[in-house]
Amino acid sequence: MQSGFGRTGYKFLHEYYNLNPDIMCCGKAMGSGIPISGVISNSKIFNLPGEGDMSSTHSANPIACSAGLATLNEIKNKKLVSKSKELGLLFEKNLIELKNNFPGLIKHVSCKGLIAAIIFNDYKKLKSAKIADLVCVNSYQNGLLIVNTGRESIKLAPPLIIKKSDLLLAIKILSNSISKIF
Repeated sequence: MQSGFGRTGYKFLHEYYNLNPDIMCCGKAMGSGIPISGVISNSKIFNLPGEGDMSSTHSANPIACSAGLATLNEIKNKKLVSKSKELGLLFEKNLIELKNNFPGLIKHVSCKGLIAAIIFNDYKKLKSAKIADLVCVNSYQNGLLIVNTGRESIKLAPPLIIKKSDLLLAIKILSNSISKIF
């Protein structure tokens, strides 16, 4: 759900790993905030009934379908998949540098395009989950909203339309937030 529609620098994450899934469930990014979901497969897997033979209360909602179509057009017209790949390389480089700057505190970073995670170690008397809490709160207080996973990690998912300067600013805020703990 979170790794599709250009987020990873590919249309879908399976392309990153050169896989060919039998079936994919899509949602969230598909409608740019409007609730929509979909299932993608081939006719071998999906031998669906004829048009109009299968429906539910919310099938083919015109507003949701319009949002989905507009989202796909924006992704294509603004070349957001290639932009995600390009900025993702910068993002990953900076997150690895961040890990190297705080070796006792950051256990692992993972980045694919414009979605990433930082996993913390226990440090001094602080548990890793508490460190994630502190980083999230401090980042928020300094203008950066990041996702606390409720465990030892934080998730970072900047918008696909982010500017390079804003991405670098976000990393600076994140670094400052981590340095307050270290």
